[in-house]
Amino acid sequence: MNTEISDTTIFIPNGDHDIPARIEMPCDASGQNKVPAAVILHGTGTNKDEIGGSYRRLSKMMAREGIASIRIDFLGHGESTGSLKDFTFASARSDILKANEYIRQLDGVDKGRIGIIGWSQGGGHAYLAAAHQPGYSSVVTWACGAEWPLSMLIPPNAREEAERNGFAVVIDEKWNNRVRYMNFQWIKEVESLNIRHEVSKIDAPVLAIIGTEDFMTVEDIEKTVKACKNQNSKMYVIEGGNHTFNVFNNDFTAPTYDTRVFYQAADATIRWLKETL
Repeated sequence: MNTEISDTTIFIPNGDHDIPARIEMPCDASGQNKVPAAVILHGTGTNKDEIGGSYRRLSKMMAREGIASIRIDFLGHGESTGSLKDFTFASARSDILKANEYIRQLDGVDKGRIGIIGWSQGGGHAYLAAAHQPGYSSVVTWACGAEWPLSMLIPPNAREEAERNGFAVVIDEKWNNRVRYMNFQWIKEVESLNIRHEVSKIDAPVLAIIGTEDFMTVEDIEKTVKACKNQNSKMYVIEGGNHTFNVFNNDFTAPTYDTRVFYQAADATIRWLKETL
């Protein structure tokens, strides 16, 4: 299939902030030709285009295969005018719900065939949304396990600072000294999150994609898939793939310009969505 596509940038009102979103649609989608769609969620500290523009490529590939998508910037990320100091799992759930509601009401979208995709922490948000928000027919996660490396997500002393001030200021030396904020509620949510408990509630089939060089282990993902409620859930392993699917090197210090692993993941994702939506 080589469908022409349209893309639109919108801002979805959500209480005290607007959600920046990008929609990719096959041009032939209409009220008479409704297509499936997916909500696409970014990971920690990134944005709706994801590292190296990976989500931009994925959404266009999906649209050319007849699958619409909406990808969003969470509160305080990307083009969001909100503050990262206020970002929590609750704010993410709220943003996801608004994105889901928006894509479902579009004239060319079949609201009965909606999937959700998430990378890393975005995968955790995808699991939570699919477990607690109705209407998802398919779930895909990239590099998202259950055994969270809290030492990587929450640096030393950050919890104490966040508990004292409501948030912690974190400088990511590996990411060009990027300054991030960690809400204390977010830290508590990360510490208490039980992914395997959540996937046991999801009615939809889950595809969990993992690379063999990720700090999230293949064994972790295998246990998570076994915990899924839907017995059609699967794991897809990419040999040599790291947490960024090789867009960056293993210690996140430099881009690699290697797209092999990304395209394997993207192809597997699209095949899965076409089978399950």
